[in-house]
Amino acid sequence: MHFLNIDKKLFFRLTARGLILGLGMLLLIHFGLPGQKRNRPGSEKSFAASSSLLFTSMSTSASARLYTDEKRYDFEPAFETIRTEFRNVESLCNFFDPGSELSRLNRTAAEKPFVCSDDLWFLLTQARDYTKKTGGAFDVSISPLMEVWGFYRKEGRLPPESALVSALERTGMDKVRFDEKEKSVFFTVPGMALNLGGIAKGYALDRALAALRKKHPEIKAGFLDLGGNVLSFGAAFQAAVRDPFSPGKICAQIPMDGTRAVATSGAYERFVTIGGRRYGHILDPRTGRPVERCFSATVVAPTGLESDVLSTAFFVAGENLAESFPGIEVLLLRPGKADPGRLDYFQQGAEWTLDLPLRVPDTKVLKKDADPREK
Repeated sequence: MHFLNIDKKLFFRLTARGLILGLGMLLLIHFGLPGQKRNRPGSEKSFAASSSLLFTSMSTSASARLYTDEKRYDFEPAFETIRTEFRNVESLCNFFDPGSELSRLNRTAAEKPFVCSDDLWFLLTQARDYTKKTGGAFDVSISPLMEVWGFYRKEGRLPPESALVSALERTGMDKVRFDEKEKSVFFTVPGMALNLGGIAKGYALDRALAALRKKHPEIKAGFLDLGGNVLSFGAAFQAAVRDPFSPGKICAQIPMDGTRAVATSGAYERFVTIGGRRYGHILDPRTGRPVERCFSATVVAPTGLESDVLSTAFFVAGENLAESFPGIEVLLLRPGKADPGRLDYFQQGAEWTLDLPLRVPDTKVLKKDADPREK
């Protein structure tokens, strides 16, 4: 995934049940777990004051809601801390900003080793490690593939096999040389480029929370939302996943304990149409082709970074990979193997309330043949 200006529906309102917050594929529907009384500790009513912020960051919609025990509290410095951390991450790794540190790396790392800042080095080594952990299902070196498919220009084109082979030759973290002592990276193959869009939003959430805890300890609870990646702290809440085929409906409700983050990856909102057929923007780095056997992957994990990365990886590699992460909660929505028009799902380690559609409205996005990974 990468930074693009995306038209996302954003709504925000207060109801008798609490806060409703919507971005992309995830919703925060209310504070507290099902059946929890509103005046018990951890519910919205147990805090003396709260405030909300809506803004734009990293080319997508962002929001925050913070809670404190202080009756009179100026939330603006805390909100500015959040905005600052998001801006810092964007200036670090915005693929499309020629002045970002990542862009400077992409321009020069094939000529000589690029010495990274501590923050960029952390992100790159995390990305490298998750590539290994996921067997290549998550790979930030897919930029040549994104380019050849036309996703950067939003002008989809079916690449000739020769172009796809060429892009694959310039893809792969095994072609990036890391120098641990110098904290530098070097592209061993010309024409490579790294794109941190699949890890940056989750990382930004983690940084913002760490900064809030350090600078504003009087903030006791809250949640941060960046482009549909949600992180909560200090109290329980109930999150929900949008129905991928009916955006006004909810297909899963997720109890969150206020210590973890949730992210959903899906290809039904961002795609290109080639020859009357949709191709989603999430590519399998191992084949170079769009993933067409999954509609969405929702992950609940201890950190924003991990939920961001694994939602993409599980979208690509499916339940076999998810089962190798037993401590992670997962919901995969996918077409049925025998009947692509029937919705199938995989759920792991979660007690979620599901209300799934039985049929897939549009099967034109699916391949007629079976996914080779399922053989």
